[in-house]
Formats: sequence, C-alpha cells, structure tokens
Amino acid sequence: MISKHIIKKYLGIIILTTVFVTDYNAQILGINQPLFSDLPFFNTQFVRQNNIKSIKGSISSKKVRDIIRSNNLDYSYQFNEDGTLKSQLSSHYSKGLKDSTVVSYEYQNNNIILKRKSDSYGYYSYRYNIDDKGNVITQTYCRDENQFNAKKKFKLKKQYIIKKDSFSYQEYDNQTKKKFYNNYGKKFKTQTNYYDSLGYLVEE
Repeated sequence: MISKHIIKKYLGIIILTTVFVTDYNAQILGINQPLFSDLPFFNTQFVRQNNIKSIKGSISSKKVRDIIRSNNLDYSYQFNEDGTLKSQLSSHYSKGLKDSTVVSYEYQNNNIILKRKSDSYGYYSYRYNIDDKGNVITQTYCRDENQFNAKKKFKLKKQYIIKKDSFSYQEYDNQTKKKFYNNYGKKFKTQTNYYDSLGYLVEE
C-alpha cells in the first residue's frame, strides 16, 4: 500500500516501475499525458483508491558510462480527495538560489476548468469551457493579480483577460482532428492525433 501522506522516491523510479504494468488502473501514471508538464499526468483512480495525499520527488539523470547525477529539480504534488491533482510545486536550485513555480487547478465533473501558474511577473491562468465529451471548446488566457505576496498562498485580487481561443473537433476511426480558432474566429492551426486499438496516443 502506498503511503497515505508522502512518497519519498525519485519520480524517475516511479516511471520505470510503471512502464511494465499492463493494467491501467494498477499504475500511478495516466495514459496519453506528457510527463512533468503543467497538466496532471497521474492516474486519478489509482491515487484515489490508494488514498494518496501527496508525492515528493527529485529529478536525476544518467549519461552513458556515468553515475546518476541530480538535476537540482525538486517536485511536490498535492491531491484532492477524489484523486485529482490539486497543485504542483517545482523548485530549481542554482548557485545557492532557489526558484519555485506553483501550478494549481480547479475542476468540474473531473475536467480542468482552471489552470493557474506563477512566473517571474506574478500569475497567469487559463480558463476552460468543456463540452459533454470532455473536450476544451474555449480557452481564455488571463493575467492574475494576487492579494498576497507569497507564491504558495493565492487569492484573486484582479484579473485581466488577454485573449480567448476556441476549438472544434472531428472524430474518425483511431484519430481525432482538432481545429484552433483565434479571437476573431479565424482558424490558425489543425492538429491530428492518432491512437492505437487500446486508445493510446501514438502520434500527433
């Protein structure tokens, strides 16, 4: 049973131990999600069933004929009771200085409707409208003003809308075509995703 509070392991080790698990519900990582990105990549059902509250880890790498070396990157993930990712904190150490980035999420029907991230200028966020299939149909990019000075504590003081994009989808056998539209409704990009017979993303 995984610890109910903190798993103190290298996340790289977690990845290696889950690659060989064939049962999706038995692995900690989700499918079709980029690892260590701004979006959640954990298996929500696994996290919920094992009552995982948080995970902490570090990133290390190894070159050929070399030892494992730390990349000076630490990560901390906090989860809601339903297994969804509440927030993630990444910290980078360079020349004795620590630089941290916080990403938090809000959900509706297990779909992300808000992603907020800190940067050197403060905070920015993306607000999403979701269709009944779980697809994002609009995305609003905003700059957010925090009432507090601390990164780990946020309360919205003021929000400035920068731009709003929209999307449409067409589904075919083992592929999905996504079209991107700007503020003026003009299409500027088309993306096609291909999936195998098990539903895993194989190409985009």
